[in-house]
Amino acid sequence: MQNKLESMISKKAHDIGATIKKISETGMMIDDDIVQVKQMEFRDITRDGDKPKIEVIYPDHNGAVVSNSIHDNAFDQFGGKFGIPPGYLKKLAHGKTWERNVAAHTLSEFAGNVERDRMLLRNVNGQTRAAVSDRYRRFNSMKIFLTFLQAAQNTGSRLVDAHSGEIRDYMEVIYPEVIEFDTPLNGRNYAAVGARIGNSDFGKGALDLSPYLLMVTCLNGNTGRTLMHEIHMGGAIPETVEISNETIMKDTDAKASLVADAMKSVYNGDTKERLLDSVRKLSAEEVDIKKETERLPKLGLTKGEVELFEKMMLNNDPANNLQGAPTKWKMVNGLTAVARDSEPERKRDLEKIAGQLLGI
Repeated sequence: MQNKLESMISKKAHDIGATIKKISETGMMIDDDIVQVKQMEFRDITRDGDKPKIEVIYPDHNGAVVSNSIHDNAFDQFGGKFGIPPGYLKKLAHGKTWERNVAAHTLSEFAGNVERDRMLLRNVNGQTRAAVSDRYRRFNSMKIFLTFLQAAQNTGSRLVDAHSGEIRDYMEVIYPEVIEFDTPLNGRNYAAVGARIGNSDFGKGALDLSPYLLMVTCLNGNTGRTLMHEIHMGGAIPETVEISNETIMKDTDAKASLVADAMKSVYNGDTKERLLDSVRKLSAEEVDIKKETERLPKLGLTKGEVELFEKMMLNNDPANNLQGAPTKWKMVNGLTAVARDSEPERKRDLEKIAGQLLGI
């Protein structure tokens, strides 16, 4: 098991390096504009054969006209701020020509008439990825993640995974020592303890840090209760003020200090024992798997994910850490097996749900 863990860390090293580079590069490309909502206009600029594209047009603080295509995340946020159902708005924005024209016209009409004065538009390389409150604050994600990694390195922990999406980034570390322990009804288990950090510079969730339990047999993870949850909000930014790198770094330094403090909680003995005690407790509790499966949609699983979970439980593969009696712990392992095969951001959502079931 120790060799398996070391092999996993080695194999992921190249991809993790590329991810860290991407996080850094994206941070340097972020461009913010505080915009008067009534000065925004929207139009469909889709060309024949291209993917649907709607852009937002506005004057920046120097009076220069800016035009950016709109990311789906920003459509969600425009919808929320304007009172337009986001799902309906995105459906129109990705629809036929007349639907896209309706979406653009609707956004323009709302922008010209809503009471909201200003918004912060966060752009990357000609694309508006976020449309948030003018009180939204930007952190330097790379510096915060480096603080996280330094705190992990100080304990002897190592980076085991990372993901950089268009609107949210993650990193996971573990202490590379396999903990071998027995459970009441699900045999012997092998685990490693660590932490996960996640952050979005685009309004898709707070900066948060949680304990992370990696099951070495299957390399599936569970994310525990958040130890740190910092939203990106502060005082209103003056319309004529361009936020300096110095201000961003001061905000970042404060958050980085909190990350370092939170990491101390992850690696104290109490946290490790609490995680393992939670596993033993759920392994002693037999359940009706069919009835418990019916509850999964309420926790946020899709129909397809529930079906895959049922298949995992039916196969009962020890390689997925599925062994022994039908317990809540066995359910958690079935769910993390589904998570392991999901796309990176959904994987982490499901691992969070697994952690909720586990009670960590």
